[in-house]
Amino acid sequence: MKKHCLALCAFLLLLPGILWAQDETSEKKSPFAVSFSAKIKSRHVWNGWLSCNAWNFQPDLTLSYYGAFFNAWAYTALDHTLPNEIDLTLGYDFGPVTLMYIDMFYPKEGPKKVAKELKTAGYMGLFRYKKEDMGDFHQQMAMVKFNGVESFPLQLMAGVFTFGDATPDEESGEIKERYSTLIDLGYSHTLRTGQKLSYNLSATPFKGSGFFADGFNVVNLRFGVSQPVKITDSFSLKLDGDLIVNPYRENLYFVLGIGF
Repeated sequence: MKKHCLALCAFLLLLPGILWAQDETSEKKSPFAVSFSAKIKSRHVWNGWLSCNAWNFQPDLTLSYYGAFFNAWAYTALDHTLPNEIDLTLGYDFGPVTLMYIDMFYPKEGPKKVAKELKTAGYMGLFRYKKEDMGDFHQQMAMVKFNGVESFPLQLMAGVFTFGDATPDEESGEIKERYSTLIDLGYSHTLRTGQKLSYNLSATPFKGSGFFADGFNVVNLRFGVSQPVKITDSFSLKLDGDLIVNPYRENLYFVLGIGF
């Protein structure tokens, strides 16, 4: 796994040079694109799962080349009292279908137990991939998403944990991956006023999807509103509001987001 991470880092370092080496005088639009945005959110809720219960900052960077893309996203609690998360995603768009593989990294900063074991103060564990950690440092998920087309505007996503979703077996005590699975159905549309409304329903399809719920259960009912706010002719903000219900856990969240 460490070799894969090093190969990814090398690819990302070489990619800009490869692209910029192309003829800059070409009249054709460059296939290479960079997108960056950021949000401040009152909480972070992922598919009905509360990840951060405090105000947090979320940067979002995407590099794309034709259909391939690399995304880096993170959240950090503004008071720095809670754990943070950094997600690295490799993906490819096939028309309305997107394939993604996500590595969710949970940095461990400071003189933690593992840092003491390795005699390295401030060890964050970026290249630590051990099943016995049971997701404390890394979790990985494979996802496929149908983004909808004009004749069928619904979005459909299926994701399965491939690493870091492990627990001890009740009989043998051996640590085994559970491969928890989630299916999400979504729909969005824009009003004449410019507000974008979105709806999501997420469920676990079968027994064993223990990260979200055990057995078939609805874990996420989300209604979202995204509203642009014009500040000047060249600068605007985006207000997001998400009303989220997790029927399985009997939880209700109302999350505010401010996008830049």
